[in-house]
Amino acid sequence: MNFRRQLLLAALAFSGFTSLHSTASAQTDVLHVATDATFPPMEYMDNGKRTGFDVELVEAVAAAMGKKVEWVDIDFKGLIPGLISKRFDMAVSAIYITDER
Repeated sequence: MNFRRQLLLAALAFSGFTSLHSTASAQTDVLHVATDATFPPMEYMDNGKRTGFDVELVEAVAAAMGKKVEWVDIDFKGLIPGLISKRFDMAVSAIYITDER
């Protein structure tokens, strides 16, 4: 992935964090973040530990916000419906713009 694309993805991720200010997480020290950790190198499990670009970015931004991350493992198909129903604060799983979305 080239630098410009990484920068764009990071900017989009940060813009998602700014919307958290109005959610319930704004009053807690925990961000509930959903992922389908089956898409290396973005997010995947390595010897039982969640890792990848999206995971590291979320952890770094949450730390800068003074929050901890509570990961919610969910099938990819449940990410958008879970966001809409406010089951979690955000989702990361290499979610790209498509005609369907």
